[in-house]
Amino acid sequence: MENVPQNTGDNAENEKLPYYTVSNVRFAVLNVITFNISGVYWIYKNWHVMKHNSGSNLSPFLRSFFAPIFIFRFCFNIKNDSLEKNISLPWNPIFLGITYILVSFLYKLPPPYWLLTSFNFVPLLYMQNSMKQWNTANGFDEVNAGDLSVSEKIVVALCYLLYFAVVIASFMPTPHTNPAHGIFGG
Repeated sequence: MENVPQNTGDNAENEKLPYYTVSNVRFAVLNVITFNISGVYWIYKNWHVMKHNSGSNLSPFLRSFFAPIFIFRFCFNIKNDSLEKNISLPWNPIFLGITYILVSFLYKLPPPYWLLTSFNFVPLLYMQNSMKQWNTANGFDEVNAGDLSVSEKIVVALCYLLYFAVVIASFMPTPHTNPAHGIFGG
């Protein structure tokens, strides 16, 4: 069950939805251990909110699936919503968009440098903090996800073991095979 901030104002039919936010620590941990899949899910949830709040006919799935293409529009939507509520932004939408794209494509680097793509969540943290301010300015009580449950801690621990196994494997030398012998060395 998801924690959704509750609006303390009047309940209207066409009321705006709050942005989907989680604690920054949870956001960072989940992004690292899921190899940024959690970040794509977070973008999807917020595109869904933007679709509802703007009444537009956009596809949250496609915009999150192709996040590097649509990240600039995502940043500017957050910027425009923030400026409507006089929330100052400590970030530039163009800089965050470029940073997100560059870090997203670090997976093309040779091992172990491709692991730098794990920091793909950092530009999103700036946006999430602005979303939290917007939620508060619109009368939504911030729901803090709090600590991880015991089962979540077990899953996180197992995922970190997998993640560190991948990190260690990235630093190990790869055996060189002779292409003339094929994959079975024959």
